[in-house]
Order: sequence, then C-alpha cells, then structure tokens
Amino acid sequence: MSRFFIKVFVPGPFFEPLTYSSDKPIEAGLRVKAPLGSREIVGISAGEASEPQDLSTIKSILEVLDDAPVIDPSHHALIRFASDYYLAPAGDLLLSSLPAAIRKGKPFPLAKTEQGQSQPPHYPLTDEQQHAIDCVNQASGDFQCFLLQGVTGSGKTQVFSELIRKTLERGKQVLLLVPEIGLTGQMVTRIQQQLTGTLAVSHSGLADGARAKAFVAASQGTADVLIGTRSALFTPMPNLGLILVDEEHDGAYKNQEGCRYSARDLAIVRAQQMRIPVVLSSATPSLESWHQAELGKYIRLRLSSRPGQQPSPTIRLIDARHDKPKDGLSDASRRAIGDAIDRQQQALVFLNRRGYSPVLMCADCGWIPECRHCDAKPTLHRHPNVLWCHHCDHRQQSITVCPECSGLNLLAVGLGTERLEEALATAFPDTPVIRVDRDTTARRRAFEQLIQPVIDGDPCILVGTQM
Repeated sequence: MSRFFIKVFVPGPFFEPLTYSSDKPIEAGLRVKAPLGSREIVGISAGEASEPQDLSTIKSILEVLDDAPVIDPSHHALIRFASDYYLAPAGDLLLSSLPAAIRKGKPFPLAKTEQGQSQPPHYPLTDEQQHAIDCVNQASGDFQCFLLQGVTGSGKTQVFSELIRKTLERGKQVLLLVPEIGLTGQMVTRIQQQLTGTLAVSHSGLADGARAKAFVAASQGTADVLIGTRSALFTPMPNLGLILVDEEHDGAYKNQEGCRYSARDLAIVRAQQMRIPVVLSSATPSLESWHQAELGKYIRLRLSSRPGQQPSPTIRLIDARHDKPKDGLSDASRRAIGDAIDRQQQALVFLNRRGYSPVLMCADCGWIPECRHCDAKPTLHRHPNVLWCHHCDHRQQSITVCPECSGLNLLAVGLGTERLEEALATAFPDTPVIRVDRDTTARRRAFEQLIQPVIDGDPCILVGTQM
C-alpha cells in the first residue's frame, strides 16, 4: 500500500506544520483528525510533505473531515504573514481564525444571509463624497490604501454604501470591519437599507452556529457583504474586491488575547496581497495612519462638511476650578441636561470608563486592592458587586473590610459609568437613564434594545463609553 506524508497545522506552539502519514493524498486546506500526544485534535492539512528520515515517530491521520478546502491560498498567505510578523504559532493563528463549530470538527452548516432593502439614499451626495467614491473606484483591481477623514456626521457611511454598490456591480464581495460588537447592529441597519444584494454578520457575540453560517456564506460567495469585528478579517472570500475599516483608530482592532495582532494592519496586508483597494475611515485618524498619509503612501480623502446643510454643534468648555463637578457633573452640565429634557429632547453624557469606580481605597491606611492574576488594579463594579480587572478579565468578590488594617472605611474613588448613571437617575428621577457600555451590551441584541428609545426619539439621557 502506498504511503503519503501530509503536513498538518495543529494547535500548539508549532511555527511549522507537523508531518503525518496517510494512505491517500490529502489536498491542502482540508480539516483532518489526527493524534497529538495523548489527544485527538482537529488540524488543517497543508499539502504533501517529503518523506522524513525517521519514520518511527510519524503518526497516521485518523480521518479527513471535508470534501473541499476550508481555507483558500489567500487565507493561508495572510496567516503565514501574520505568523511571521507577530511571532505567533501558525496552527494557533489559523485555527483561531475559524468559527468554534468549524474549529471543533463539526459539519458545515447551510449558509445564511440577510437581504438588502434597496432603498434610495436620503440625500444627494456632496462634491467631497463623490470625489472620494471616484478615487476609490479608479483604484479597483489594484492595491491602494485610502484614509477617509471626515468630521462627525459628514456622511462616511454613505460613502461606504456607494462604494459597496459599485463593487457589487463588478461582481465582487466587500468586507466591512467595525471595532466593537455593539456597533455592528447599527452598521448593518444602515448598510442594509441601501444594499442591493445579501450580507452576513460575524462577531464573537453570536452563537457558534450563527458564526459558522456567516463563515460559509462568505467563503462560498453567497454573501455579497460581510460585516464583522476583527475576527471577520480572516474569513475566506473568493471574490473579495474591497475592504472597508470603520473607525480605524480604535484600539479594539488589536487582539490582546491568544495570538496578538492588529486587524487594521492585517486588513491592509490582505488588500495588498489580493491587489484590491482598502479604505480606512475615521474622524480622528491614528497617528500612524496620519503619518502614512503625510508621506503619500496612503491617499487622504477629506469630508470637511456635513450634507444637507446640517449645522455644526456649539462647543462650550466648563472651567472646573470655578464650577466644581459633583458626581462627575458640573452645575452647568446639569442645567444643560435639564433644559434638553424640558424641551422633550435627549442628552448624551460620555464617560470612557466602565464600572462604578476605578479605585477602591482604604481611607485609614491607604490600601488599594490588586489583581491576583496580573499587575493591574481592578475596577469596582456594583452590578454585579465585584472587583473586575479590565486587563486580564479576572473577577473577585468585592470586600467590605480592609485586609491590612481591618478598617471599615473603604472609599470608592473616581467615576465610572455605573456611578454616573446613579447620579443622573437621582438628579433626573422622572427621565429614563440608559447606560451603554460593554457590561450592558454583552447579551445578543442588547445594544439594539437599549437604544431603541433613542432611535424612537423619546426624551432620555444616554450615558456610556465610546461604543
């Protein structure tokens, strides 16, 4: 019987695929079951290998799980680059880029997509919007990185919709990345309104089955548009023609768990490998993107005005030396919020710090709790009542007695969104206060349910972080 030797990417600290034997050739990109130590694991075949000198340690592949490759050559090339650049094991990076259901060896589900609504735009394009669209379209079929810089409300999402429409007319797919799970619902709604085609959504907040269906839809070309967070970057798309990165400055594009990487930077690499344009969008570009645009490596596209004659907001600075804040709010801020509520309007209070208080301190001896698993200081949360490390995600029960001096005088120092929500509810008891942060939007569809009163125009106070 002929014996074939197959390279297989497996999970673990292996920068190169391991060699296994098989009684038949196995195409690259197929999932296989193979022994690894005392375990059975699911790996990805990487094609045939040359016959090793020592055959005594070579184990046999147990089962081939697929008839067609899970990944394509472009996916493999991107993983190879990321593995070399970020010094991450290729097997870990490759397998972590797959949805959990597929990574565990389960059968492929049927593709599931959502249909666009084909609605016309609400307003005509401005000259700057049209110029941006024309510049990106002229680069179709070749690599070019664009930095779309526009003031808030200047219509960057409308530019996205037009670019998607023109890309789909050429028979290509579009990948649209957003930094936070909470932003996907809003982006899907706005893109779907004008989309003539199908779209799929992929992020870690979805069930394993839903993510697998989106993966299949994109990889088989069924979905014209894929909208997702950083993990969606690695999804195979056979007809990919454009990559869009919304809020490119956001730190959430950097993966800090497992294999470290920057999805924004890898989006540029993927576009370069596939020779397609990529658009980085932001009202406040990151320093590195700004520098690349200054050097001429990125083409800067500006949107300096708001469409539809929308006025710019009036900005007023409050001197906290004279109007000292109480519970995070100055008297002028409270009056402004009260005036908006009296006019049956809405108020947005922004605080980029979740939790109740960033520091819990003993007023008698100055003791401050530390995380048991890292060097960071945990944040006090009231709902639930825990000390939560935002660095390593470790949680421990909150304390009421100082372990150093046995004092009972523990103070919550500083302000978080929970504490600000509490203060606003006390100051405006007859007005709904809606808190939007990672804690309140962790459940599926929670973000859409929370902001529905805001969308409906009901008088309310919205307090939350940057998401």
